[in-house]
Amino acid sequence: MALFLLKDTPYRADYTVKLALAAGLPGAEAVFLQDGVYGATGGPAAFREAVRRAEQAGVKFYVLGPDLNARGVEGGRFEVIDYRGLLELVYRHGKTL
Repeated sequence: MALFLLKDTPYRADYTVKLALAAGLPGAEAVFLQDGVYGATGGPAAFREAVRRAEQAGVKFYVLGPDLNARGVEGGRFEVIDYRGLLELVYRHGKTL
């Protein structure tokens, strides 16, 4: 199990490798935070495809609510969590990438 933190904008970061790695790990979860929250609402086609493949492989995605609010964007289709939820995920996984 591993937790992946997606904190850079999907328009500038290449998450292909990170999301492929997550897709290969049973029980992997990922959190969109900081500028990564823009990825919760879309992003470039290659990024959206990588997220879709990861979801099909069983990766569960979350988005940090305070970062959504700070940027004035909606959460999209992923579960919105607060800082407590983020800490619970970090604690549960122990390994964060």
